[in-house]
Parts: sequence; structure tokens; C-alpha cells
Amino acid sequence: MHGFGLASQFYFGRPAAELELHQVALMVALVKGPSFYDPRRNPERAKARRDLVINMLADHGHISAEERDHALAEPLGVRESRRLHTGSYPAYLDLVKRQLQTEYRDEDLSTEGLLIFTSLDPLAQSRADSAMSKVLADLEQRHGERAGDLEGAMVVTDPRTGEVLALVGGKDTRFEGFNRGLDARRPVGSLIKPAIYLAAIEQGYTLASLLTDEPVDLRMPNGDIWSPQNFDRQSHGDVILISALARSLNQSSVHLGLGIGLPKVIDMLKRLGVERSIQALPSLFLGAQEMTPMEVAEVYQTLAADGFRMPLRSIRMVTTAEGEELSRYPFQLRQQVGAQPIYLIRHAMQEVGRTGTARNAYQRLSADLNFAGKTGTSNDQRDSWFAGFTGNRLAVVWVGRDDNQQLPFTSTGGALPIWTEFMHQDQPEPLVSRRPSGIEVAWIDEKTGLLSDPRCEGSRQLPFISGTVPTISVDCGQFQPRSDPGESEENDSGGWFRNLFR
Repeated sequence: MHGFGLASQFYFGRPAAELELHQVALMVALVKGPSFYDPRRNPERAKARRDLVINMLADHGHISAEERDHALAEPLGVRESRRLHTGSYPAYLDLVKRQLQTEYRDEDLSTEGLLIFTSLDPLAQSRADSAMSKVLADLEQRHGERAGDLEGAMVVTDPRTGEVLALVGGKDTRFEGFNRGLDARRPVGSLIKPAIYLAAIEQGYTLASLLTDEPVDLRMPNGDIWSPQNFDRQSHGDVILISALARSLNQSSVHLGLGIGLPKVIDMLKRLGVERSIQALPSLFLGAQEMTPMEVAEVYQTLAADGFRMPLRSIRMVTTAEGEELSRYPFQLRQQVGAQPIYLIRHAMQEVGRTGTARNAYQRLSADLNFAGKTGTSNDQRDSWFAGFTGNRLAVVWVGRDDNQQLPFTSTGGALPIWTEFMHQDQPEPLVSRRPSGIEVAWIDEKTGLLSDPRCEGSRQLPFISGTVPTISVDCGQFQPRSDPGESEENDSGGWFRNLFR
């Protein structure tokens, strides 16, 4: 089924979801031998095979006699050209061509003999195109001249397989120009933070660890003083780790990064999928690193796949016109992060949607979706990012301007609405994170990160790696002995008055 969408465009110039019965039957007929039953070179043979499929559907009761007769009367109806329209999914086909060029010569690719089976999902691609065009048009209308000429990019994958399902390279989704999904290198902002927090969890931090959210001044190599601030220009004292990530607090992230060290963070980014050079500067903690949307998708794919790295791929198989297999692109994965740390960071990234910076997405999406993600806004508000995943969809969205001018909105006002619109149209499966062995749950106090009790105000349940649960408890009165139920208030003569002085 993964090559069905591209074949549908190849033969009929339309998405697979829009095919009529006789066209679907021809597609099924071609599976037995794409070359032998080629409808352009062997139309009579192809029609006979197609009609056989139609008759079998009727014989087994899947279609009525009337539907059978109508389908049999239809011509093959394939397009004359064997080439896809140049306007059909240009960004995605650009990705396919680039991946092919790593193994084949240009003259091989220019022939008509190769059959290329891709992971393109026409419905996902159509929905990504629609979400991008619709929301960018709304933003330009709402913000007027302040928005300027907005552009965007989106990468959609299946986190279970690493297959690229859709790719948007710009606002004009049918334009074959600059492919921002593959080539726009932009600072990723707070999208970097899950890697920092994950590295910290590997070093013994928990979701309840207290982080310092206070000003920090660092002298840079050129002598400048770097003083990062939170988006709200406020400091928040001590904040537990899960809340600091959900609220995307910059000062907490810098203190945390300095605490575990740049080498640990860089190592984590490399393990998650970053292959380009990474500058070992503290500004990395706030996402000064430039990456393309496709590179970001590589990183978040590993997070979505329970710590298993899967190289993103758009091609499943290449064959000759006669069906001889030339190349197969098998499912590949290797574990880069342990199950327990990944479980914790995914839990924290789900909190981004529940109570954090991406909570507006649930105004349109079902609360059962349980998505995990992260907002990202670069320095001076020039880039708007959101990366998030569900059970069967990962989508990375970037919004910005080609002239690199400031945007009149952050990640929550640009990239997040596009991501939300796509997910609303696509209706993906909810994210279900199965708890691995070595994880236990405890009630903790949100202010102190200490053990608490469900009866205490401000208490919440959090998962912990076994052996890291806090051992000290807050006292909210939960340990005070209760009076005998049979003892009346009247027997406690003057007790209410004495309690005033306790």
C-alpha cells in the first residue's frame, strides 16, 4: 500500500483516495506484474487482468452486479505521459530524487525503466498542504504588514517505521523552488530542550528535581556577557524539572545545561540524530544551533520511537520495469537511549500539551490524543517551531520569513496552529506510552519536589526510575492522628480555641 499513492498519480494523476472502482481494480491487477500488465504498452492484457479483478469482486459479493457491469464498461483511462506532473508533490519528490542520487547515476534515473516504491501518503500530504496554506493565509491576514511574506515547511513521518509520509517545502505547496523542508537551516530555539533534559535524566535527575530559575550571566569567548531571560521576563525561583520543560523556562534550562555540561548535551544530540557540526557554546542550551526541519524530524523521530534511531526514508524499494528488485530499503533501527529515561522525557513532553506552552492545541484536538511535543521560538522571534508526535504521526513545522525578519508571533501563534490543523484533519492514533520495567510512580509536592500525599494540596503523581524516588516527605497534616469518629466536638471542650494558637 505504500507505493499505491505514487502509482495512482503515475497512472491517473490523482490521489489513491479519489480513484474509482475500475481504477482501483487496475491498480490491484498491476501488482502481479507491473511490466507484463503495463496499461500503456499492453492495454489489452491490462484490461483483461483488470476485468478479472472486477469479476472476482462481484463473485465474492464485494460489489453488486450493477457496479460490476458499470466498471467493466469503463476504459482503462490512464494518462498518456509516463511521468508525474511536475506540480505533484514537488517537495516530496525532491526528497525521493536526493535519496536516489546517493545510489544511482543521473542517466539511470532519467530512463523510464525504474519503478520506485515510496512511502508517500497522499492523504497525509494533502492535509499537510492544506494546513500550511490555510493557516499561513490566516496569519498574514490577521497580522498584515507585520507578518510580511510568511513561509513554512513541514515534515510528517510514521514514528513506528521512520518512513516520511509527507513533506511541505513552502507556502506554495505545488512550487518546485527552494525546498525549506530540506534546505532551510534555522535556529531551532527551545526544540533543543528535550535533549538537555533527557541528558540530565541519564545523569540522575528526576522529573521532580528542583531546578534554579534565576538570572545567569555568562562571559562569552568574544568578551560579551550573555544574560538569557525567560519569555515573560520573570524569574520563578525553584521549579521542578517537568514544569520547567512544560513552561519552557530559559533560565532553568541554562542552569541545568551548565550543571551537566556541554559535552553531555552534545553527545545526546548526536545520539538522537544530529549529524552536522555542533558548536560547543552555552547558547546551544537555548537552541542557537541551526537545523533543517528534516534534521529536527530525525531527532524527534528517535524520541517518538522509544529511543530507537530510525534513519528517515522515503523509498521502500526500486525495481526494473520487469519487476526485478534492484534495491530494498529495509526497516533499520538501533537503540540510542534507555527505555526508562525515554519514558520520563516523553511524559514531560506530554505535559507540554496538557499544561504547558502547547496547551492551546487541545482546544481543537481530543484530550485522549495524549500527544508529546515541544514549542520553539528562536532568538529575536525570527523562527516559529513546533515538533510533536502521537501514536502514528510525527510532524515538525517551521514558520518564518526568507528575509529573516522578526515575526509578530511565537511558536504558539505560528507553527503550533499549523501542526494542530494538520492533526485535526488527519485524526491520528493517540499516543500510548507503555511503562517499562524499572519505573515506579509516587506522589510528590509540586513546590518542593518532595514526597507528598494525594490528600495534600499541590500534590501530583510522577513516574520515577526505580531507586530515585524522593525519601523525604512534606507535612501537610496527613500524618496527624484522626480523632475517634464517635467523639463529638462537644467533648473537646475548648479545643477549637486552643487550635487557634497551634
